[in-house]
Amino acid sequence: MHAESDVNLNRFLSIYDQARAYLLLPAILNGGAEPELLPELAILKRELSVKNASAVNENDIEAMALGPELYRSRFGGAEPGATS
Repeated sequence: MHAESDVNLNRFLSIYDQARAYLLLPAILNGGAEPELLPELAILKRELSVKNASAVNENDIEAMALGPELYRSRFGGAEPGATS
C-alpha cells in the first residue's frame, strides 16, 4: 500500500503527540467495502517509533515494515524474519 500523500500520517502523529497513546486493532477486509473494525481486540500502545525508510538498518525491528522487495533491494538475501 502506498499513500498518495502524508496527510493521514501527519494527522495521526499530531494526535499521538497530544495523547501519547493509540489503539492498535485488527480489521476484516471485505473486498472494496469499508473494513469491519474489531475494537474488542484493541491493544493500547504508549510507544511509537517513526523512522524514514532510508534510516532503517537491517537489524532494526522497523525493517519488517519495508516489505520484501524493498528489504531485498536494500540489504540483499532473504526478507526479514526468514529462517533458513
